[in-house]
Amino acid sequence: MHIAFLFTHGFAARMVLRTGVARQLIARGVRVSVLSPNADETYFRQECEAENIFLQAIPENIGRIAHWFRMNRPYFLDDVMNNPALKASHARRFERRLITGLALAGVNRTFARWSSFRRLSRSFEWWVNYSKAVEQSLQSVQPDLLVIPNPFGTIETLYLLHSRRLQIPTICQMLSWDNITSKGTPATMPDYFISWGPIMTEEMVTLYRFPRSQIYECGVPHFDVYSRTADLAHCDIILRELNLPVEQPYLFYGMVTEIHCPKEIEILSWLAQQINNNAFVKPCSLIIRPHPQTISGVYAHDAEGLGRLKALVSSRVALDMPPVLSEQLAWDLPKSDMHRLANLLAGSAMCLNSSSTLCLDACMLNRPVIDIGFDGCEELEYERSARRVLDYTHMAKLLALGGIRVARSFAELKDYINTYLANPNLEREKRLLAAMQECGPCDGRATERVANTLFDLVYRETGEGHIRHRYAV
Repeated sequence: MHIAFLFTHGFAARMVLRTGVARQLIARGVRVSVLSPNADETYFRQECEAENIFLQAIPENIGRIAHWFRMNRPYFLDDVMNNPALKASHARRFERRLITGLALAGVNRTFARWSSFRRLSRSFEWWVNYSKAVEQSLQSVQPDLLVIPNPFGTIETLYLLHSRRLQIPTICQMLSWDNITSKGTPATMPDYFISWGPIMTEEMVTLYRFPRSQIYECGVPHFDVYSRTADLAHCDIILRELNLPVEQPYLFYGMVTEIHCPKEIEILSWLAQQINNNAFVKPCSLIIRPHPQTISGVYAHDAEGLGRLKALVSSRVALDMPPVLSEQLAWDLPKSDMHRLANLLAGSAMCLNSSSTLCLDACMLNRPVIDIGFDGCEELEYERSARRVLDYTHMAKLLALGGIRVARSFAELKDYINTYLANPNLEREKRLLAAMQECGPCDGRATERVANTLFDLVYRETGEGHIRHRYAV
């Protein structure tokens, strides 16, 4: 039995390699392959060799037309202006290409409402996505099951479509909680889905009419670390490494990209000043962790932005820089960083972020969460503001569960920090409910459930006759 995993981001590598999913499959006699853009990087090649994983590079040339279709697919298949995430993306992308934006918006308001147009669009995208290199890649690997991280990206679409041509069963192990509602309708669907939790499952059923019987609710493998309480007692060591006082509580701030919170450094400057001036009800310190996307890649901070961040460091304020490993696999971090993050979150007095996935990480650990929903001292227009992300479908659902407080001003932020410093158990039950609804059971067995699901599916495909439940949106 042979399973191949497609990696297009370092987060996918974390979910499969650093959690033990691949190791558990190999222990049960499954051959595992990885298709990744960084197959030639020494650290990654050595990691895969140590796990007995076959590694193959993703073809570099994916085609400009295929990429264009992926970027603009929502205009042909979705109601862009009534989806907060897609509408915000539209405003950003076409600020300087107004005519192109107006043309695509016109198509979206008219032709995209016709089912015949949507079918034609899909057929044309299938045609332009043909790639001899991808076809040869799959033919050389010959997996019995292909696992993709989502069905939305250009590379994922290429592999999905070619897997269907070659009759290779596919399953999506969903990479992120926001993808289903913020990326638009895929060109095609995999045969099966691995869902994080009840909310994600219902989104697949209600938004895409995906058969419930082909969705496997397994949880989040890289969140299993949060249930291993014996391993979460090392924050003192990290605090000393960061030159912070061990005896004081600390706030953990997880950054996002500038697109999602344009005035984040300004907010951090205010927060650092408050910390240094003992302005809260208890003396405390602050750990700022930049998002890996802000360290390298298209969303990376420039030298000025990094300089402003580094200028915040003091005896009470520290930067914890994620160690991005790869030049080619975006935002890839070592396994050790997954445990470091878990320890920092577990030991914190609370987690602050601007609508980040860290909301879920903190809820898994039952740490108080404050969502930054404002733009510092000014109020930016909605389409550029941190406020808009609060209305994205995935965030609105999470906030409706009641376990997270949203700060809409510096005054509210200070009030909420003081409230949680005084009583960290507030909203405890609601945070646990949010974790369960978004991420499934908090029992530390998501890795096991994912491995068992993949094993059962590949066994069915190879051991009990080939099952071909092909499905297209």
